[in-house]
Amino acid sequence: MASSNFLFPEGNSINRPPIFNGEGYHYWKSRMQIFIEAIDLNIWDAIENSPFIPTIVIGHEIKYLPKDQWSDDDRRKVQYDLKAKNIITSALGIDEYFIISNCKNAKEMWDTLKITHDGTNDVKRSRRNTLIHEYELFRMNQNESIQDMLKDSKNQTWHIDNGCSKHMTGDASKFINLTPKRSGHVTYGDNNKGKILGIGKIGTNFLTSIENVLLVDELKHSLLSVSQLCDKGFKCIINTKNDKNVKIIGFRVNNVYKIKLENNSNNSQCLMSKEDESWLWHKRIAHINMEHLNKLISKDLVIGLPKIKFEKNKLCDACQKGKQVKVSFKPKNIVTTSRPL
Repeated sequence: MASSNFLFPEGNSINRPPIFNGEGYHYWKSRMQIFIEAIDLNIWDAIENSPFIPTIVIGHEIKYLPKDQWSDDDRRKVQYDLKAKNIITSALGIDEYFIISNCKNAKEMWDTLKITHDGTNDVKRSRRNTLIHEYELFRMNQNESIQDMLKDSKNQTWHIDNGCSKHMTGDASKFINLTPKRSGHVTYGDNNKGKILGIGKIGTNFLTSIENVLLVDELKHSLLSVSQLCDKGFKCIINTKNDKNVKIIGFRVNNVYKIKLENNSNNSQCLMSKEDESWLWHKRIAHINMEHLNKLISKDLVIGLPKIKFEKNKLCDACQKGKQVKVSFKPKNIVTTSRPL
Protein backbone atom coordinates (compact mmCIF):
# COMPACT_ATOMS: atom_id res chain seq x y z
CA MET A 1 0.00 0.00 0.00
CA ALA A 2 2.86 2.40 0.77
CA SER A 3 4.46 1.90 -2.63
CA SER A 4 1.06 2.31 -4.31
CA ASN A 5 0.50 5.67 -2.60
CA PHE A 6 3.96 6.80 -3.66
CA LEU A 7 3.38 5.92 -7.32
CA PHE A 8 -0.18 7.29 -7.40
CA PRO A 9 -0.43 10.25 -5.00
CA GLU A 10 -3.73 11.96 -4.30
CA GLY A 11 -4.78 14.70 -6.67
CA ASN A 12 -5.06 18.37 -5.76
CA SER A 13 -8.32 19.87 -4.53
CA ILE A 14 -10.62 21.25 -7.23
CA ASN A 15 -12.02 23.84 -4.80
CA ARG A 16 -8.74 25.56 -3.87
CA PRO A 17 -6.39 27.46 -6.21
CA PRO A 18 -2.85 26.10 -6.72
CA ILE A 19 -0.32 27.83 -4.45
CA PHE A 20 2.59 29.70 -6.06
CA ASN A 21 5.78 30.30 -4.02
CA GLY A 22 8.08 31.50 -6.79
CA GLU A 23 8.94 28.17 -8.45
CA GLY A 24 7.35 26.53 -11.50
CA TYR A 25 5.64 29.68 -12.76
CA HIS A 26 4.53 28.28 -16.14
CA TYR A 27 3.01 25.19 -14.49
CA TRP A 28 1.17 27.37 -11.96
CA LYS A 29 0.01 29.81 -14.65
CA SER A 30 -1.52 27.03 -16.76
CA ARG A 31 -3.28 25.43 -13.79
CA MET A 32 -4.48 28.81 -12.53
CA GLN A 33 -6.11 29.65 -15.86
CA ILE A 34 -7.94 26.31 -15.92
CA PHE A 35 -9.05 26.79 -12.29
CA ILE A 36 -10.45 30.30 -12.90
CA GLU A 37 -12.17 29.42 -16.20
CA ALA A 38 -13.86 26.47 -14.47
CA ILE A 39 -15.34 28.86 -11.89
CA ASP A 40 -16.58 31.50 -14.34
CA LEU A 41 -15.36 32.58 -17.77
CA ASN A 42 -16.32 36.16 -16.95
CA ILE A 43 -13.77 36.17 -14.11
CA TRP A 44 -11.02 35.10 -16.51
CA ASP A 45 -12.15 37.83 -18.96
CA ALA A 46 -11.65 40.38 -16.16
CA ILE A 47 -8.02 39.18 -15.86
CA GLU A 48 -7.28 39.13 -19.59
CA ASN A 49 -8.96 42.49 -20.22
CA SER A 50 -9.20 45.60 -18.09
CA PRO A 51 -11.82 45.61 -15.30
CA PHE A 52 -15.32 46.89 -16.00
CA ILE A 53 -15.93 50.47 -14.81
CA PRO A 54 -19.51 51.85 -14.99
CA THR A 55 -19.60 55.08 -17.00
CA ILE A 56 -22.16 57.57 -18.28
CA VAL A 57 -22.12 59.84 -21.34
CA ILE A 58 -22.91 63.49 -20.59
CA GLY A 59 -22.87 65.54 -23.77
CA HIS A 60 -19.68 64.53 -25.54
CA GLU A 61 -17.85 63.46 -22.35
CA ILE A 62 -17.63 60.03 -20.73
CA LYS A 63 -17.66 60.23 -16.94
CA TYR A 64 -17.48 57.62 -14.17
CA LEU A 65 -20.87 56.69 -12.79
CA PRO A 66 -21.20 57.26 -9.01
CA LYS A 67 -21.40 54.05 -7.02
CA ASP A 68 -24.86 54.82 -5.64
CA GLN A 69 -26.18 54.97 -9.24
CA TRP A 70 -24.87 51.56 -10.30
CA SER A 71 -27.42 49.09 -11.62
CA ASP A 72 -27.53 45.44 -10.58
CA ASP A 73 -25.82 44.52 -13.86
CA ASP A 74 -23.04 47.07 -13.20
CA ARG A 75 -22.41 45.63 -9.73
CA ARG A 76 -22.29 42.09 -11.11
CA LYS A 77 -19.69 43.06 -13.73
CA VAL A 78 -17.54 44.98 -11.21
CA GLN A 79 -17.69 41.96 -8.91
CA TYR A 80 -15.84 39.83 -11.50
CA ASP A 81 -12.62 41.81 -10.98
CA LEU A 82 -12.96 41.60 -7.18
CA LYS A 83 -13.44 37.82 -7.38
CA ALA A 84 -10.40 37.54 -9.65
CA LYS A 85 -8.27 39.54 -7.18
CA ASN A 86 -9.43 37.29 -4.34
CA ILE A 87 -8.53 34.11 -6.25
CA ILE A 88 -5.07 35.39 -7.26
CA THR A 89 -4.10 36.63 -3.78
CA SER A 90 -5.36 33.37 -2.22
CA ALA A 91 -2.97 31.43 -4.48
CA LEU A 92 0.23 33.32 -3.58
CA GLY A 93 2.86 32.86 -0.88
CA ILE A 94 3.96 35.84 1.21
CA ASP A 95 6.94 36.79 -1.00
CA GLU A 96 4.85 36.72 -4.18
CA TYR A 97 2.02 38.62 -2.50
CA PHE A 98 4.35 41.52 -1.71
CA ILE A 99 5.14 41.79 -5.43
CA ILE A 100 1.50 42.48 -6.37
CA SER A 101 0.28 44.07 -3.12
CA ASN A 102 0.11 47.56 -4.67
CA CYS A 103 -1.71 46.49 -7.85
CA LYS A 104 -5.18 48.01 -8.29
CA ASN A 105 -6.93 45.30 -10.33
CA ALA A 106 -6.62 41.63 -11.29
CA LYS A 107 -5.16 42.30 -14.74
CA GLU A 108 -2.35 44.40 -13.23
CA MET A 109 -1.63 41.60 -10.72
CA TRP A 110 -1.48 38.96 -13.46
CA ASP A 111 0.73 41.09 -15.73
CA THR A 112 3.09 41.96 -12.85
CA LEU A 113 3.62 38.28 -12.03
CA LYS A 114 4.18 37.54 -15.71
CA ILE A 115 6.82 40.28 -16.10
CA THR A 116 8.54 39.27 -12.85
CA HIS A 117 8.82 35.55 -13.56
CA ASP A 118 8.57 35.39 -17.35
CA GLY A 119 9.92 38.82 -18.34
CA THR A 120 9.43 41.10 -21.33
CA ASN A 121 10.78 40.26 -24.78
CA ASP A 122 14.11 41.96 -23.95
CA VAL A 123 14.39 40.00 -20.70
CA LYS A 124 13.61 36.72 -22.48
CA ARG A 125 16.27 37.46 -25.09
CA SER A 126 18.80 38.20 -22.34
CA ARG A 127 17.93 34.91 -20.63
CA ARG A 128 18.43 32.99 -23.87
CA ASN A 129 21.81 34.63 -24.43
CA THR A 130 22.82 33.83 -20.85
CA LEU A 131 21.81 30.17 -21.23
CA ILE A 132 23.74 29.88 -24.50
CA HIS A 133 26.84 31.39 -22.89
CA GLU A 134 26.54 29.11 -19.84
CA TYR A 135 26.13 26.06 -22.09
CA GLU A 136 29.29 26.97 -24.00
CA LEU A 137 31.22 27.16 -20.70
CA PHE A 138 29.60 24.04 -19.20
CA ARG A 139 32.54 21.64 -19.19
CA MET A 140 33.83 19.13 -16.69
CA ASN A 141 37.47 19.52 -15.71
CA GLN A 142 39.84 16.59 -15.41
CA ASN A 143 39.52 14.66 -12.10
CA GLU A 144 36.33 16.64 -11.27
CA SER A 145 33.25 14.83 -9.97
CA ILE A 146 29.74 15.42 -11.31
CA GLN A 147 28.70 16.92 -7.95
CA ASP A 148 31.56 19.46 -8.05
CA MET A 149 30.72 20.39 -11.64
CA LEU A 150 27.05 20.99 -10.81
CA LYS A 151 28.04 23.01 -7.74
CA ASP A 152 30.24 25.28 -9.89
CA SER A 153 27.50 25.65 -12.51
CA LYS A 154 25.20 27.17 -9.87
CA ASN A 155 27.80 29.61 -8.62
CA GLN A 156 26.35 32.70 -6.91
CA THR A 157 29.68 34.56 -6.68
CA TRP A 158 29.62 38.35 -7.10
CA HIS A 159 32.69 40.46 -7.92
CA ILE A 160 33.25 43.23 -5.36
CA ASP A 161 36.54 44.91 -6.34
CA ASN A 162 35.35 46.00 -9.79
CA GLY A 163 34.99 49.79 -9.72
CA CYS A 164 31.30 49.78 -10.67
CA SER A 165 28.97 52.50 -9.39
CA LYS A 166 25.83 50.28 -9.33
CA HIS A 167 24.98 46.65 -8.61
CA MET A 168 24.56 44.89 -11.97
CA THR A 169 24.31 41.44 -13.54
CA GLY A 170 23.53 39.87 -16.89
CA ASP A 171 21.66 36.86 -15.48
CA ALA A 172 17.91 37.51 -15.37
CA SER A 173 17.24 34.22 -13.57
CA LYS A 174 18.81 35.57 -10.35
CA PHE A 175 16.04 38.15 -9.78
CA ILE A 176 13.33 37.75 -7.15
CA ASN A 177 11.43 40.54 -8.87
CA LEU A 178 12.29 42.63 -11.91
CA THR A 179 10.90 45.91 -13.25
CA PRO A 180 11.61 46.48 -16.98
CA LYS A 181 13.39 49.67 -18.10
CA ARG A 182 13.04 51.05 -21.60
CA SER A 183 16.11 53.29 -21.64
CA GLY A 184 19.58 53.71 -20.20
CA HIS A 185 22.97 52.06 -20.57
CA VAL A 186 26.17 51.42 -18.63
CA THR A 187 29.70 52.15 -19.85
CA TYR A 188 32.36 49.45 -19.42
CA GLY A 189 36.06 49.99 -18.78
CA ASP A 190 36.85 49.65 -22.50
CA ASN A 191 34.23 52.37 -23.28
CA ASN A 192 31.80 49.83 -24.76
CA LYS A 193 28.20 50.18 -23.61
CA GLY A 194 25.59 47.70 -22.39
CA LYS A 195 21.84 48.23 -22.54
CA ILE A 196 19.92 48.32 -19.24
CA LEU A 197 16.92 45.96 -19.49
CA GLY A 198 15.52 46.32 -15.98
CA ILE A 199 16.08 46.84 -12.27
CA GLY A 200 15.06 44.66 -9.36
CA LYS A 201 15.98 42.58 -6.34
CA ILE A 202 18.47 39.68 -6.26
CA GLY A 203 18.66 36.86 -3.74
CA THR A 204 17.25 33.56 -2.54
CA ASN A 205 14.38 35.23 -0.67
CA PHE A 206 13.28 38.63 0.66
CA LEU A 207 15.35 38.23 3.85
CA THR A 208 18.74 37.74 2.15
CA SER A 209 18.69 39.93 -0.93
CA ILE A 210 20.35 42.83 -2.75
CA GLU A 211 18.15 45.72 -3.89
CA ASN A 212 18.44 48.08 -6.88
CA VAL A 213 20.36 45.65 -9.11
CA LEU A 214 20.54 46.50 -12.82
CA LEU A 215 19.94 43.83 -15.47
CA VAL A 216 22.44 44.63 -18.25
CA ASP A 217 22.23 42.95 -21.64
CA GLU A 218 24.99 40.35 -22.24
CA LEU A 219 26.96 41.26 -19.09
CA LYS A 220 29.12 38.21 -18.32
CA HIS A 221 29.72 38.77 -14.59
CA SER A 222 27.73 39.86 -11.53
CA LEU A 223 29.19 43.08 -10.09
CA LEU A 224 28.65 44.39 -6.57
CA SER A 225 28.97 48.14 -5.89
CA VAL A 226 30.77 49.04 -2.65
CA SER A 227 29.32 52.57 -2.67
CA GLN A 228 25.74 51.27 -2.73
CA LEU A 229 26.52 48.96 0.19
CA CYS A 230 27.97 51.92 2.13
CA ASP A 231 24.78 53.90 1.44
CA LYS A 232 22.88 51.09 3.19
CA GLY A 233 25.02 51.47 6.33
CA PHE A 234 27.74 48.89 5.66
CA LYS A 235 31.54 49.39 5.89
CA CYS A 236 34.29 48.12 3.62
CA ILE A 237 37.64 47.79 5.45
CA ILE A 238 40.89 46.42 3.97
CA ASN A 239 43.75 45.70 6.36
CA THR A 240 46.78 43.42 6.66
CA LYS A 241 46.83 40.00 8.30
CA ASN A 242 49.42 41.04 10.88
CA ASP A 243 47.64 44.02 12.40
CA LYS A 244 44.39 45.99 12.27
CA ASN A 245 45.92 49.35 11.41
CA VAL A 246 44.38 51.27 8.52
CA LYS A 247 46.92 51.53 5.70
CA ILE A 248 44.99 53.40 3.00
CA ILE A 249 41.86 55.56 3.09
CA GLY A 250 39.91 55.98 -0.13
CA PHE A 251 37.72 58.84 -1.26
CA ARG A 252 34.41 58.65 -3.07
CA VAL A 253 33.91 60.16 -6.52
CA ASN A 254 30.61 59.58 -8.38
CA ASN A 255 29.71 56.42 -6.41
CA VAL A 256 33.19 54.92 -6.94
CA TYR A 257 35.90 54.74 -4.27
CA LYS A 258 39.42 55.70 -5.35
CA ILE A 259 42.84 55.82 -3.72
CA LYS A 260 45.97 57.80 -4.54
CA LEU A 261 49.25 55.90 -4.47
CA GLU A 262 52.05 58.44 -4.12
CA ASN A 263 55.71 58.07 -3.19
CA ASN A 264 56.00 59.27 0.41
CA SER A 265 59.28 57.51 1.21
CA ASN A 266 61.00 60.84 2.01
CA ASN A 267 58.33 61.88 4.50
CA SER A 268 57.96 60.49 8.01
CA GLN A 269 54.18 60.90 8.04
CA CYS A 270 51.30 60.92 5.59
CA LEU A 271 49.09 64.02 5.60
CA MET A 272 45.49 63.54 4.50
CA SER A 273 42.61 65.93 3.89
CA LYS A 274 39.15 64.38 3.79
CA GLU A 275 35.91 66.25 3.08
CA ASP A 276 33.03 65.35 5.38
CA GLU A 277 30.33 63.93 3.11
CA SER A 278 27.46 65.47 5.09
CA TRP A 279 28.95 68.97 4.84
CA LEU A 280 29.77 68.38 1.18
CA TRP A 281 26.08 67.77 0.44
CA HIS A 282 25.18 70.76 2.66
CA LYS A 283 27.21 72.94 0.26
CA ARG A 284 25.90 71.24 -2.87
CA ILE A 285 22.24 71.82 -1.99
CA ALA A 286 22.47 75.59 -1.41
CA HIS A 287 23.60 75.33 2.25
CA ILE A 288 20.30 73.78 3.36
CA ASN A 289 19.71 73.05 7.05
CA MET A 290 20.91 69.63 8.28
CA GLU A 291 17.46 68.78 9.66
CA HIS A 292 15.92 69.45 6.25
CA LEU A 293 18.51 67.16 4.63
CA ASN A 294 17.47 64.35 6.99
CA LYS A 295 13.83 64.93 6.00
CA LEU A 296 14.74 64.72 2.30
CA ILE A 297 16.36 61.32 2.95
CA SER A 298 13.48 59.97 5.05
CA LYS A 299 10.93 60.91 2.35
CA ASP A 300 13.24 59.89 -0.55
CA LEU A 301 12.73 63.24 -2.34
CA VAL A 302 16.19 63.65 -3.92
CA ILE A 303 17.64 61.14 -6.37
CA GLY A 304 21.27 60.24 -5.61
CA LEU A 305 21.33 61.67 -2.08
CA PRO A 306 23.30 59.16 0.07
CA LYS A 307 21.53 57.44 2.98
CA ILE A 308 23.63 58.98 5.76
CA LYS A 309 22.79 60.89 8.93
CA PHE A 310 23.42 64.63 8.64
CA GLU A 311 24.69 66.15 11.89
CA LYS A 312 25.70 69.75 12.61
CA ASN A 313 29.03 69.22 14.38
CA LYS A 314 30.56 72.57 13.40
CA LEU A 315 29.69 76.00 12.03
CA CYS A 316 29.58 76.72 8.31
CA ASP A 317 31.63 79.85 7.48
CA ALA A 318 29.53 80.73 4.43
CA CYS A 319 26.27 80.42 6.40
CA GLN A 320 27.61 82.64 9.19
CA LYS A 321 28.75 85.34 6.76
CA GLY A 322 25.41 85.24 4.96
CA LYS A 323 23.52 85.84 8.21
CA GLN A 324 25.62 88.82 9.31
CA VAL A 325 23.87 92.21 9.38
CA LYS A 326 26.04 95.15 8.31
CA VAL A 327 25.88 98.41 10.27
CA SER A 328 24.57 101.33 8.19
CA PHE A 329 26.56 104.59 7.75
CA LYS A 330 25.95 107.27 10.37
CA PRO A 331 24.00 110.33 9.11
CA LYS A 332 25.90 113.58 8.58
CA ASN A 333 24.65 117.00 9.72
CA ILE A 334 26.84 118.88 7.21
CA VAL A 335 26.16 118.69 3.48
CA THR A 336 29.47 118.00 1.74
CA THR A 337 28.25 117.77 -1.86
CA SER A 338 29.04 120.77 -4.08
CA ARG A 339 27.07 119.80 -7.21
CA PRO A 340 24.46 117.31 -8.41
CA LEU A 341 25.82 113.86 -9.21
